[in-house]
Amino acid sequence: MKYILPILFLLMRVPAIAQSDHFSFTHANITDGLSNNQVNNILQDSRGFMWISTMSGLNRYDGYEFKVYRHDLRDSTTLADDIVTRIAEGPGGLLWVSAGTGQNIYDPRTEKFTRTNDKALQQLGIPAGIITTILKSSAGQYWFVHPTAGLYRHDPKSGKTMTLKHGAIKSIATDTITAIAEDAQKHIWIVHHNGILEKLHGRTGEVMQQYTFAQRLPNQNYGLMVDADGDIWLYCTSEARGLYYLNASTGGIVHYTQHEGPLRLNNDIVRGVTQDNHGQIWIGTDHGGLNLLNKKQQRITYLLHQPANPKSLSQNSITSLYRDNNGIVWFGTYKKGLNAYHEYIEQFPLYRNQSYNPRSLPYDDVNRFVEDAKGNIWIGTNGGGLIYFNRGNGSFTQYRNEPGNAASISSNVIVSLLIDHQQRLWIGTYTGGLERFENGRFVHYKHVDGDAQSLPNNNVWELFEDRQQRLWIGTLGGGLALYHPEKNNFSTYRHTTVQSNYIASILEDKSGQLVLGTSNGITRFAPQTGEFSDLPVKSGTLSNNNVICLYEDSRGLLWAGTREGLNCYDAAAQSIRTFRKEDGLPENTVLNILEDGEKHLWMSTTNGISRLDYNHLRFKNYDEADGLQGKEFNENAALQTRKGELLFGGSNGFNLFTRTTSARRNTRRP
Repeated sequence: MKYILPILFLLMRVPAIAQSDHFSFTHANITDGLSNNQVNNILQDSRGFMWISTMSGLNRYDGYEFKVYRHDLRDSTTLADDIVTRIAEGPGGLLWVSAGTGQNIYDPRTEKFTRTNDKALQQLGIPAGIITTILKSSAGQYWFVHPTAGLYRHDPKSGKTMTLKHGAIKSIATDTITAIAEDAQKHIWIVHHNGILEKLHGRTGEVMQQYTFAQRLPNQNYGLMVDADGDIWLYCTSEARGLYYLNASTGGIVHYTQHEGPLRLNNDIVRGVTQDNHGQIWIGTDHGGLNLLNKKQQRITYLLHQPANPKSLSQNSITSLYRDNNGIVWFGTYKKGLNAYHEYIEQFPLYRNQSYNPRSLPYDDVNRFVEDAKGNIWIGTNGGGLIYFNRGNGSFTQYRNEPGNAASISSNVIVSLLIDHQQRLWIGTYTGGLERFENGRFVHYKHVDGDAQSLPNNNVWELFEDRQQRLWIGTLGGGLALYHPEKNNFSTYRHTTVQSNYIASILEDKSGQLVLGTSNGITRFAPQTGEFSDLPVKSGTLSNNNVICLYEDSRGLLWAGTREGLNCYDAAAQSIRTFRKEDGLPENTVLNILEDGEKHLWMSTTNGISRLDYNHLRFKNYDEADGLQGKEFNENAALQTRKGELLFGGSNGFNLFTRTTSARRNTRRP
């Protein structure tokens, strides 16, 4: 079983010394199944399960949900105490769980606890005591740190245990060790209570090197981390002493604190240190949140809790750090549960309004997109007017209706957008008619009662420019209209028999006919004759006549999203095939359809986004756990940029991603 985190995130570049808004964390607290929000220790076992010790029991996370283990007076095979402080994995996959004043042994095969470690220690030839740390080396041997009797190495293959004690032949500095780690050369590093740091030969256990730079205060609890370069990071968990860095190849030492050193921590109480996939050093502090140190660039970033940002760190008091086998970095907090971060935690980058960030999207409810010649995006919103997204500098400019200003946009509810061959922006609104944006002002087109050459309806749902550069307007109840630029007026075409005059989508087929998705099915319109005709079908029927969207893919297949499923129309065979929830869709209501560069179809629905691998007719579904703006998306709120990026919008902003980014998600979800 491989553990996988549900929410994946894209890593951003780090500023020199700053609080960064570009890091997203997923939180797991008591409301999500964690037994207590005070996290003491984190561990991933050899089976891939995550174990989290708290002040109210032991928690196992299998990638889907938490299972809580607690003390039960009536059952001697449960935990001896609910206050769980440390977890370590020993030989045979047994967990050594420090609970209360004792140490329990958990057997994953039986899911039962032995409330003392006496028998386990006796079998290993280790004296009585609460083992503080167990390290499994790359050679498969287990190093046990005894609280007062030194260090023990057990080889499961031979069954032998070697003792390393102060005063013995292979003498170590003291018998009171607080932390242990292994480097890439398979050598072992230990730090003693008095601050002495030693490097041991991984095979013989001999002391190879000794450092005394941290030996200033006696009897301290130290933490130790060896990074991918073989360099050492040493910190004191019981005193505010910052962080020591030892360059193992040169012997150079740097002391990072709030007040000295080339880079400054924002807090000297360090509770844990780990390293991510890119070599950056994560430093957990008490009341200082996370300090992210980039060794190569010599930069540091402060990651803090932001009350208005639900994806920021849940609390600034960090109690523990752990990097699992998938590169996910876990952070335990003092009162706010568990946090997790990965460079791909959020594979669907989200743009939304952030009250704490004036440069964020100014309005969340997104209805429509269109891309201009510069690669920037115009965004139509459901109440926030028109927004221009300058992707070069990341800025947003908003245009709203201004009462009394005839040059402003007529409505703040925008439902369609188009940039024509002259690079003019056309805007369809709900109740406000049609707009053309030129030279910083809006030109208005509205329906006029009694004027047959005016816009037929002020609800402009769809805009389309055909191959002859004619502008077609689909309205909500007023039929289809054609704009005549030379006369600055409109011709209106209404279907008088079967089809609805609510035009939801417009395409153009190879013959130059328009294909219209309506609230009463799909129809074709011949601009040459002004006639409507039914879609020729020999086999199959639409799943529902209420057509929300149409899309013609690279194969020439016509796809229609309805309230009751996805439909594929093959013009050559004149057949319709329908896909529904039972075929793999997350929901039957399909709102938008796009195609990526690998010819996969992407659909937004009322229950997330789905990707269809057409070659295998297999759906892969994504939801809010993957970083989507929400469960439900908006009609028409979809766009593929010229670079191949996909945008989908809803009431909580929009996601902008590439197929490569989204494909990084593992098939299993936690």
